[in-house]
Amino acid sequence: MLIIGLTGLAGAGKTTVADYLKEKHGFVKLTFSDILLKEALKRGLLKEVKSKDEERVKIVLSKLGDKMRKESGKMGILAELLCKEIKEKRLEKVCVDGFRSPEEVILFKKEFGNDFILIKVYASESVRVERLKRRDPSINIEKLKERDKRDLKLKGLEETLKMADLELNNDCSLKELYERVDNLLKSLKR
Repeated sequence: MLIIGLTGLAGAGKTTVADYLKEKHGFVKLTFSDILLKEALKRGLLKEVKSKDEERVKIVLSKLGDKMRKESGKMGILAELLCKEIKEKRLEKVCVDGFRSPEEVILFKKEFGNDFILIKVYASESVRVERLKRRDPSINIEKLKERDKRDLKLKGLEETLKMADLELNNDCSLKELYERVDNLLKSLKR
């Protein structure tokens, strides 16, 4: 069994890495957003939101995540649900995109031990701004710094990044990134 967790700041390329692991290496890709989306649909929270309004959907899911943590009294409630899904489906190769809090990492380490590897994906601010502009043309370096500050302090991402077992620099072309991912997987198999 191999479970790769991805963490990193917005625009670092976590989803690109997760998609590559799925398409090229046969990993099952899971995200914390998947859990929230299922729950939001079950609760009827997205009826008024158009699916193309990606930012609005993200806001609804973020608020739901906060509500679920408060209702359950557990910061790692989403991680619990993901662990349960991995075990119930008996998944062998999984990539989980979007670790944001230390509690999520601790739970995965407890549930899967050495079969779980947390990778920090990172890129420079300028590269991340250019990537994020493709999704949101209004983004700029100041807005990115505000978002980073919020994510790092309020959500515990700063501590989560420090918990990474490995780091993956994504200040490069897609071809180079894919080579780095391939090399990283080779090193894990040794």
